[in-house]
This record gives sequence, structure tokens and C-alpha cells, in this order.
Amino acid sequence: MRERTCLIVLAAGQGTRMASRTPKVLHRIGGETLIGHVLAAAAAVNPARIAVVVGPGQASVAAEVRRLAPKTQIFV
Repeated sequence: MRERTCLIVLAAGQGTRMASRTPKVLHRIGGETLIGHVLAAAAAVNPARIAVVVGPGQASVAAEVRRLAPKTQIFV
């Protein structure tokens, strides 16, 4: 079943309620970004593909995803 599994991560939030200019998923907890924790959990499922949806203008989020999981597909 793995060959047909695509895990989709929604990471387009801006974190405006956090009163920060940093996108929510780039905040750090336990030394790792939130998106890093999510991508690690996603990889543990061993899907055929991982796709991450980022918001427009969130190049920093896309860069972090590419750094942590280079084979991940990114959609804006």
C-alpha cells in the first residue's frame, strides 16, 4: 500500500495570533522547528510521497522543508 500513499502537510498558516513575524511552523520547540517535528512524524509513517502546502510569500518555510526533507514536494 505504501506506493499509493501520499501524506499532505498543511503549513500555510502565518501565525498572526502568535504576535510574531515568524511563520508559525518555523517556531522552535525542543530545538526543532514545528515543521521539523511534523516532517519527522510524517517520515516515520513511510509514505510513498510527502507533500507540503505553504502559503504565498513563505519562501522561508519552503526553504526549511527543502533543508529537512529534500524529496518533499512543495505546493504554494
